[in-house]
Amino acid sequence: VYGWQRKRTDPAAPRELIPDLAAIPWARRRVYVVYDSDLADKPEVRLAEWHLAETLGAAGADVRAVRLPPNPGGAKAGLDDFLLARGPDALRLVLD
Repeated sequence: VYGWQRKRTDPAAPRELIPDLAAIPWARRRVYVVYDSDLADKPEVRLAEWHLAETLGAAGADVRAVRLPPNPGGAKAGLDDFLLARGPDALRLVLD
Protein backbone atom coordinates (compact mmCIF):
# COMPACT_ATOMS: atom_id res chain seq x y z
CA VAL A 1 0.00 0.00 0.00
CA TYR A 2 3.06 2.25 0.13
CA GLY A 3 4.54 1.24 -3.23
CA TRP A 4 3.88 4.77 -4.50
CA GLN A 5 6.44 6.42 -2.22
CA ARG A 6 10.23 6.60 -2.09
CA LYS A 7 11.86 4.69 0.73
CA ARG A 8 12.40 6.86 3.79
CA THR A 9 15.24 6.46 6.28
CA ASP A 10 13.78 9.11 8.59
CA PRO A 11 10.15 8.45 9.60
CA ALA A 12 9.69 12.18 10.19
CA ALA A 13 10.74 13.06 6.63
CA PRO A 14 8.01 14.07 4.19
CA ARG A 15 6.68 11.36 1.91
CA GLU A 16 7.75 11.61 -1.72
CA LEU A 17 6.35 9.99 -4.83
CA ILE A 18 8.51 7.46 -6.66
CA PRO A 19 10.15 8.99 -9.76
CA ASP A 20 7.62 7.53 -12.24
CA LEU A 21 4.75 9.15 -10.33
CA ALA A 22 6.65 12.35 -9.55
CA ALA A 23 7.11 12.87 -13.31
CA ILE A 24 3.34 13.22 -13.82
CA PRO A 25 1.98 16.79 -13.87
CA TRP A 26 -0.47 16.53 -10.95
CA ALA A 27 -1.60 20.18 -10.80
CA ARG A 28 -5.40 20.37 -11.15
CA ARG A 29 -5.55 16.69 -12.21
CA ARG A 30 -8.47 14.76 -10.71
CA VAL A 31 -7.23 11.54 -9.12
CA TYR A 32 -9.33 8.71 -7.73
CA VAL A 33 -7.62 6.64 -5.04
CA VAL A 34 -9.27 3.22 -4.96
CA TYR A 35 -8.12 0.66 -2.42
CA ASP A 36 -9.78 -2.73 -1.89
CA SER A 37 -13.15 -2.88 -0.12
CA ASP A 38 -11.60 -4.33 3.06
CA LEU A 39 -10.03 -0.92 3.68
CA ALA A 40 -12.81 -0.37 6.21
CA ASP A 41 -11.41 -3.19 8.36
CA LYS A 42 -7.74 -2.20 8.12
CA PRO A 43 -6.75 1.07 9.81
CA GLU A 44 -3.16 0.76 8.55
CA VAL A 45 -4.44 0.68 4.95
CA ARG A 46 -6.70 3.69 5.57
CA LEU A 47 -3.62 5.53 6.85
CA ALA A 48 -1.70 4.60 3.68
CA GLU A 49 -4.61 5.90 1.60
CA TRP A 50 -4.56 9.15 3.58
CA HIS A 51 -0.79 9.54 3.09
CA LEU A 52 -1.14 8.98 -0.65
CA ALA A 53 -4.00 11.48 -0.91
CA GLU A 54 -2.04 14.02 1.13
CA THR A 55 1.08 13.60 -1.03
CA LEU A 56 -0.85 13.87 -4.29
CA GLY A 57 -2.77 16.86 -2.95
CA ALA A 58 0.49 18.59 -2.05
CA ALA A 59 1.53 18.06 -5.69
CA GLY A 60 -1.61 19.90 -6.78
CA ALA A 61 -3.95 16.99 -7.54
CA ASP A 62 -7.68 17.07 -6.87
CA VAL A 63 -7.85 13.81 -4.91
CA ARG A 64 -11.01 11.76 -4.36
CA ALA A 65 -11.03 8.66 -2.15
CA VAL A 66 -13.37 5.98 -3.45
CA ARG A 67 -15.01 3.32 -1.28
CA LEU A 68 -15.76 0.10 -3.12
CA PRO A 69 -18.56 -2.06 -1.75
CA PRO A 70 -17.66 -5.67 -1.01
CA ASN A 71 -18.60 -8.44 -3.41
CA PRO A 72 -21.87 -10.29 -2.83
CA GLY A 73 -21.66 -12.27 0.39
CA GLY A 74 -19.29 -9.72 1.88
CA ALA A 75 -16.15 -10.95 0.11
CA LYS A 76 -13.34 -8.46 -0.43
CA ALA A 77 -13.44 -6.64 -3.76
CA GLY A 78 -10.56 -4.95 -5.50
CA LEU A 79 -11.06 -2.60 -8.41
CA ASP A 80 -10.48 -5.43 -10.88
CA ASP A 81 -13.02 -7.65 -9.08
CA PHE A 82 -15.54 -4.81 -9.00
CA LEU A 83 -15.19 -4.12 -12.72
CA LEU A 84 -15.51 -7.79 -13.65
CA ALA A 85 -18.58 -8.31 -11.46
CA ARG A 86 -20.40 -5.03 -12.06
CA GLY A 87 -18.90 -3.29 -15.09
CA PRO A 88 -17.73 0.23 -15.88
CA ASP A 89 -21.16 1.87 -15.52
CA ALA A 90 -21.35 0.73 -11.88
CA LEU A 91 -17.86 2.17 -11.31
CA ARG A 92 -18.94 5.50 -12.77
CA LEU A 93 -21.80 5.57 -10.25
CA VAL A 94 -19.40 4.92 -7.38
CA LEU A 95 -17.05 7.63 -8.63
CA ASP A 96 -19.90 10.13 -8.77
